[in-house]
Amino acid sequence: MLNDGHYNLTEMWREFRSLKFELNLPQMPTSFENWYSQLCSKVKAHRKTGPIRQQD
Repeated sequence: MLNDGHYNLTEMWREFRSLKFELNLPQMPTSFENWYSQLCSKVKAHRKTGPIRQQD
């Protein structure tokens, strides 16, 4: 995966896991890859539609 100034997936995953253990959160219902792709698509949609366009 190219590192173009954004987090790469491994770093994000490591950070997320350490945060999860710190907060003692339960296991996520969806896989991380699923969650990450949803996050990315929301960010892309947000960039296209502008600041005020709520989904969900």
